Amino acid sequence: IGEIILHIENHVELLHNAINAMLARMGDESKLVRMRAVRGSGNLASAPTEEVNRYATPVISALMGFIESEHDELVLESLDALAKIFDNVEERHAGPVLVNVCLRLKPAFENRNEQVRANAFTLFGVLHNFGAGNDPFMEQLNLALPALLVHANDEVREVRGAAKPAIRHLVPLMGSQTLGDRFHTKAFDPDILLDYD
Repeated sequence: IGEIILHIENHVELLHNAINAMLARMGDESKLVRMRAVRGSGNLASAPTEEVNRYATPVISALMGFIESEHDELVLESLDALAKIFDNVEERHAGPVLVNVCLRLKPAFENRNEQVRANAFTLFGVLHNFGAGNDPFMEQLNLALPALLVHANDEVREVRGAAKPAIRHLVPLMGSQTLGDRFHTKAFDPDILLDYD
């Protein structure tokens, strides 16, 4: 059902039924069914903007519950789905949950699974769309900045490749042109390990 969402263009009732089916299956006993429901819910991002905004609140709320799952596969799917939705939703639907998302992401920044770390940094970077003028989010950014900087030099290229663009997106929110310029140099390319000496 989740794949159907990718192909629904102007059929509001079908989209409504598909989203409700995905949300209902997120509590299924089977991890595979839950995983497919999470992935399918992320496909909401491909719907028209009006529909993304209509269903964003319940879908985001349901997906956030999987960020702290004991199953890395579910964590990965939820982080990916959330990044897609946050990249397409309006601020009025994202703003109220930003701090909660940030708090749930923090443990994922240090997860032993490098793909979880990478997806967490990708999602955090997408949140820059809603950070301007949002003091609680800026506080979370300041708290997360050390983890971002450490993982900008992560031994795993995928993690560096997620942390560095996240920093590039988020640092301008801090209002320092000098700091922003520092992170837009060739030395900050994901393929290059930083020399802190």
